[in-house]
Amino acid sequence: MTIAPRYNFEAGTEIAVQGRDLVLRKVGAQGYELADPMGGQTSIFGFSSFVEMMKSGAVTFAPSQLLPEGSAKLRLGGLSVAAQLSDEQQTYGRFHYALCRAIGELHRHRTIVEGNEDFRISIGALNDPGNRKFLRPLVEAFFGQRVHLGAATLKGGQQKGWFLYKGRTLKKYHGIYQGLQDGDDVIAGLATLDHLKGNETPRLPLRLKELMTEAWEEIGLDLKSPSVANVHGHLFALINRENRQRALNDLAALPVPSHQSVLCHRKKLLTPSEYMVATKGERYARNKRGRGHSDVRALMIGEFCEMDECRASLITSAKAKGYWHTLSEDMKKAMEWADEEIRSRLSILVMIDVATRMPLAWVVSRQPKAEATMQLLRMATRDKTRERRIYGCEGDPTPAMGLGMVRNDNGTGLRNVEVKSALMGIAAANTDVRTHASADKPYVERMFGTTESVLFKLLHGYTGRKGSPRKA
Repeated sequence: MTIAPRYNFEAGTEIAVQGRDLVLRKVGAQGYELADPMGGQTSIFGFSSFVEMMKSGAVTFAPSQLLPEGSAKLRLGGLSVAAQLSDEQQTYGRFHYALCRAIGELHRHRTIVEGNEDFRISIGALNDPGNRKFLRPLVEAFFGQRVHLGAATLKGGQQKGWFLYKGRTLKKYHGIYQGLQDGDDVIAGLATLDHLKGNETPRLPLRLKELMTEAWEEIGLDLKSPSVANVHGHLFALINRENRQRALNDLAALPVPSHQSVLCHRKKLLTPSEYMVATKGERYARNKRGRGHSDVRALMIGEFCEMDECRASLITSAKAKGYWHTLSEDMKKAMEWADEEIRSRLSILVMIDVATRMPLAWVVSRQPKAEATMQLLRMATRDKTRERRIYGCEGDPTPAMGLGMVRNDNGTGLRNVEVKSALMGIAAANTDVRTHASADKPYVERMFGTTESVLFKLLHGYTGRKGSPRKA
């Protein structure tokens, strides 16, 4: 069985039924109660018969009677003036108004000037090339911008130019223009309905979003860098607890969002840099996403150098290294007293040449103070004949050289009176940069990272570059 639709027409709506002008009194349980305003007779049309007459065209409506609150306001969904719309919508409203005025001039010219009383504004007439050529200069004059005959005349990709619509669209806006009432804002009535596009109903309930925020704050924003799956599992527990409380109050249960929804919610809460600070630490985020450095190009060896120190923690076991049997009894007792461990805190100082990306000097020291840095500078400025003999190099050794510019951080072993005086004595410029900022001295920091990955990590007992327990 088919249920006939029921239309909620306003009382007083003028409806023409088979040529008779009737006025709707009310919509009752049996159908539509229509009255003849001239004779006073009342007729009731059932819902099914009224629908059939609408399909056959026997029922028509008067547009002015269907819009008692104003055409522009009803069409725009409650807005009534152009100032409430965006600038782009207002521009389109002015363009459509220019089209409607030009169509009105076309109708007046064809019927009055040319005497063609049978001319009607139709889709075919508005598609006629002669009529379109007549409309274009008028639209340009009313609108104030160039208008093309069609979109095909605009070459290239996305365009901002204006063109005459096809006859169907022109007829649509002309019908809207004719249906506007006195006092309506014409620009608002002809504007596009961009503000009504899309579904503004939120897909996720507000309470669910609050629980998602709570889950990220409690679990996700931690230095252990939890995954989205960990946060989703905690959120699932929060939702179950919330749903039990909602069931007691006869409220609908909250749905469980997907992993992607949880991830998108976090991206709305935090920027990538903020999330990196929360999960990796401030130092890591500053090095990865901090501002860059003013790179100083170097073409000649010794022109621009960087030096830095790196602490290496080595905890080696004598038994594990295999030389326990070679120790004397007194040494073995001392080793046992030290809990069979030898703890050695070493610091590696390196100066790298930026032009060649080669190390000029390197020093391994237990206490990286001014004395170790001075030894580093002496090795950098002397020739490398000694290193050639020790390491068996085949090429010619690097001759003695001066230093043009040296960049280092403000470590106590690098920034002190002795080092500054020595650099000034050899006429070298010295620049102090920030500590723990790899972007300020990237070349030597990159060298330390490579050395750690290919050498230090393979040494027995290596525990990292920091003396204290590792933190993010």
